[in-house]
Amino acid sequence: MHKKMGIISGKDLIEQIENKDNDEKNKSLITCERWEKCQEKTDNGDIRGRECKECSSGLDWNNFNGWQVDLNLGKEAYITGNKSPTILDENNQYLTIEPGDFALLETEEDINVPSNLMGFISVRFKYKKMGLVNISGFHVDPGYKGKLIFSVYNAGPDDIIMKKGTPVFMIFFLTLTQDLSELEKDLRNDDEDYIPESLKEVINGKNNYFTDKDGFKSIPLELISMIQGSSVSLAKNNNRIEKLESSIKIYGSIAGGIIIALIGTLFAIGIR
Repeated sequence: MHKKMGIISGKDLIEQIENKDNDEKNKSLITCERWEKCQEKTDNGDIRGRECKECSSGLDWNNFNGWQVDLNLGKEAYITGNKSPTILDENNQYLTIEPGDFALLETEEDINVPSNLMGFISVRFKYKKMGLVNISGFHVDPGYKGKLIFSVYNAGPDDIIMKKGTPVFMIFFLTLTQDLSELEKDLRNDDEDYIPESLKEVINGKNNYFTDKDGFKSIPLELISMIQGSSVSLAKNNNRIEKLESSIKIYGSIAGGIIIALIGTLFAIGIR
C-alpha cells in the first residue's frame, strides 16, 4: 500500500527523534555527538543521560523547529590551502573561511535515515546571506547512517566565521510513497511481476541494496584530495595586484634614486 508523501513534522518528528521504544532497527533519527557520553554509566550504574538536560534523547532541542532541525558544526573541517584538516575543540572553537575558499564541514550530529524517509539539507540562511554556498548536494538517501559532510564555498566579500557546536546547517525529512525495505522484499519475490527483469539482474541477490548505506564518521581523505590546493578568487587576485603595485612603487622609487645618483656622478666627472 502506497503512503501519502509529506514532510515529517510535529509529533511524528519528535517520536522519530526520541525513539522511546529503543528500536535498534529504527534508531533515533538524529543523534548528537554528546549523546554517546550521556549514555555512559556513572559509578552508581545510572545512565549519565539524566545529566544531559540540553541533549535529551540525542538532540539539542534548541535546534528543533517543528518541521526541520538545525545541525551543529562538528569538530573536523578542511579548508583549501591547508595541509591537513582543522580540529575544533574547547581551545580552538572558531573556524574562518576566507573569500574564495572551499571547505569541507562535518555535522556534530549523526543522521539515521530509515528506509521510508529521505532527508533534504541546506546551509542556514544566516550563512547563506554572507555568501556561503552549499555545493555538495541537497538530499540524504534512505538508509544513510553517519555524519553529514558539507562541501561549501565562500562566494562573499568577507571572511565567514563559525563556531563549533553552533547551528550552521539544517535538515528536514520527507516520507516516501513506498518503504524501500518493502521494495527489497518484492525484489526477492518472483511473484511480483511489476519489477523489470533487468532491475533484478542489477540487484542480483544483494541484500539491503537500497537501505544499507554507511555514512561518514569523519572527513574522508578522497574528499580532501578533491579540493586540495590554493583557491583563486577575485578578492585574492585583487590583494595580489595591490601587493604587486606596492612592490613596483617601492622598487621603482629605489631604482629612480639610483639612476639619479648615477647621472649626478657622471655629470660631476664630466665637469672635471
